[in-house]
Amino acid sequence: MTICRSVEIDLGTVNTKEEIHERLASALGFPDYYGRNWDAFDECMQDLTTPPSQIRISGVATLETRLPREARLLKQCFQDFGRSERGRGIVIEIP
Repeated sequence: MTICRSVEIDLGTVNTKEEIHERLASALGFPDYYGRNWDAFDECMQDLTTPPSQIRISGVATLETRLPREARLLKQCFQDFGRSERGRGIVIEIP
């Protein structure tokens, strides 16, 4: 049986990169040893044995204003993950 799980992560109220990583780790169920940086994010995403079938990130427009570098890296990481997991049918939405 396939378990479909949808995850929504709102980043519209974050003010630091640490808050971004805390929300991502919590929503995606990363392990306690998650390094809270973009390299560690990539590794943990690849290590998910059962990734969500849909990931929706909201608040990115606000994030781009507050933390433009982090917003760019977040988008890049999710794009890379989407490409690497193309055959699994994972939907990633970043409006």
